[in-house]
Amino acid sequence: MVFLYANVTWAGFVDATPQALRLEAWDKQAGASWLDVDLDGDWDLVTDGDDYGGPRLLLQGPPGSFTDVTSSNAREFDLLWSTRGLYAADLTNDGYPDVVHVAGYSFDVFVNRGPPGFELQRVFHAEPTDYYSMGYEGAVVLDANGDGWLDVLLTEAATGNWLMRNPADGTGELVRQLQSQLVTSADNSDFAGGADWDRDGDVDVVIRGQGPGPDAFLRTANGWSPLALDLDASNDEKGTVSFCDGDADGQLELVWSEPDALLTYRWSGSQWTGRSVTRLQYDTNASVCADLDNDGRPDQLVAGSYIEMGYVSGGTGGWVGLGLGTADAISASPGDIDGDGDVDVLMTDYAGDRLLINQLNDPRWLEVRLLANVGTCRAPVLRDDIGGSVRLYDATGTVGRSPLVQLSGGEGRGQTGFPVLHLGGVDPSLDHRLEVDLMVDGRQPFQLDVPAGAPRLIVIQSDDPDGDGIPSDIEAQLPLDPDGDGLLTPYDADSDGDGLPDAIERGAAPCDPPVDTDGDQLPDMVDTDSDDDGLPDADDVAPTDDDADDDGLLDGEDPDPGDPDADHDGLMDVEEIALGTDPLDPDSDGGGRSDGDEVHVDGTDPTNPDDDLQEPPAHTGLDPEVDSDGDGLTDVVEAGLGTDPDDPDTDGDGVLDGVDPHPLDGGGGDAGLPPEPVPGFGLGCATVPSGGAAWLAFGLLAWRRRR
Repeated sequence: MVFLYANVTWAGFVDATPQALRLEAWDKQAGASWLDVDLDGDWDLVTDGDDYGGPRLLLQGPPGSFTDVTSSNAREFDLLWSTRGLYAADLTNDGYPDVVHVAGYSFDVFVNRGPPGFELQRVFHAEPTDYYSMGYEGAVVLDANGDGWLDVLLTEAATGNWLMRNPADGTGELVRQLQSQLVTSADNSDFAGGADWDRDGDVDVVIRGQGPGPDAFLRTANGWSPLALDLDASNDEKGTVSFCDGDADGQLELVWSEPDALLTYRWSGSQWTGRSVTRLQYDTNASVCADLDNDGRPDQLVAGSYIEMGYVSGGTGGWVGLGLGTADAISASPGDIDGDGDVDVLMTDYAGDRLLINQLNDPRWLEVRLLANVGTCRAPVLRDDIGGSVRLYDATGTVGRSPLVQLSGGEGRGQTGFPVLHLGGVDPSLDHRLEVDLMVDGRQPFQLDVPAGAPRLIVIQSDDPDGDGIPSDIEAQLPLDPDGDGLLTPYDADSDGDGLPDAIERGAAPCDPPVDTDGDQLPDMVDTDSDDDGLPDADDVAPTDDDADDDGLLDGEDPDPGDPDADHDGLMDVEEIALGTDPLDPDSDGGGRSDGDEVHVDGTDPTNPDDDLQEPPAHTGLDPEVDSDGDGLTDVVEAGLGTDPDDPDTDGDGVLDGVDPHPLDGGGGDAGLPPEPVPGFGLGCATVPSGGAAWLAFGLLAWRRRR
């Protein structure tokens, strides 16, 4: 029977066990871990087999449908028996999860060969010092030396405990090293558990054993440091170690299962203290925690004999009976198998394994997958970041809204934790911040924004936590918090707070240094005015184009950066600024004629209301863009000037009308005449006659785009 310590009176599970999973386990057998063997997005399973049979590999096809592929994909499993633990982890750093098998008589590593067959092949085998002692039992997958390659801690009765060190060569052929500092003085080894409970970036371990001696060890720069925790674990009554933030205070607690009780210890900062005891009515084999009811408080799943009781973990509701099985359960492996946001349970049982699907259908959840990139940015190789943890906070990042949840490399009865971390009690309509503590690179915990309506599954990659395509090592060289929101640039999806995601502003291919449009040594993603046009990116229709409408005005000086003629009066904005007219008023002087008509048609002063023509000239129907004689003046302008639109030199003085300061003098003396100022505009350097349009060359020079 699996029973639940929880704060609910509901047992919303249905038995969806496929025939391939109905395996009857022996009482000391254990091990069931979820993994995605073929990287197809469905969760597959390695689990112990029938009685003395070997473990089984089951691939999930259509949701809830499993096929036993041991004979084709894990043929050497049939050489094994008496499984004590099955752990899923990528030991070869190739992106494909491998499998570690622990039995009393052997330790084996099966490497996933990847496509096309995804076959698990045995590459490493070790036996205990005394083969007949059946000395192997507990294991924890961890990165013991911080080199980015996963090792395995293996417990052995009496002889000592071993670090199966990864040589970092991609073979999976581990090197066995006796850990002299990791002495428990135990007569019989038992299951072990691992977690970074002191949050220093190293996975620490608790090893169950029978007899006097320390059971808890901190991993330090100098090896293993024993703690003053000495519990006696009977070899006849197997139990488990798990870690759980039961009161959601951000600190993991140690849960040690006894045959008739759960012992919970709190971490003081230097020791495990403050033991509390939860008495159970019947024998207990294992316990792990998970938030099955999405209320934000972890519950305890306990496998044992005919127990139908539950306890509010971190709550005040007392006991709740939730029988989830019909016989003696050996272990429980929780995880959101179907990806619907609630935690399902795989139960190994004497009467056959059971897959129990949670029917909660509660939207209050968030799930996180932590991936370590052990390759490069351009050639990423991703594996689960074992030992990494997350905790949810409010939008300010100061008030905790969830327990701390950590990806375990060894918990319960010989298993690794479910690869996707589950947080319940999360209101999807609120803004939150997620604190992330990655194990792979040893960096300090950091926070990421989780805005309201964000995807419910967040995948965080170690070298690019904010998912903007810019590696963290590049972002770390930039201003670290340019928008002052408390999120550092490598973890802020909008580093400068301009409303444009860094993934867009980077302006370059992923992995390349981000673009710096204006060349001011600040890449666009940390520059609130990327094109230096005087207009903040948040308000800029084209943040990387300083003259979006190509009217000759910088966007910050343009009344309407998206329209070259903002008031649609026939004058470009740049012309109006040069003339002194209002680019947002089609009739700047209020005289009754539009600025464009006054300049291009009437030949009057658009800033003087007294010279506006009361009757528009007959040539207003001309196309303002046509220059029939090619003299540089449009026909409309020539009509206003009185020149001949079909004669490029109306006065016959040898100077084209478009450059002739006196195109109508008829005397041919233009070469000796000084230029006349344009009356009414105060632009003494203009070189066009009164009423003309070619004088606008001044404005075009005065308002050229700055570079």
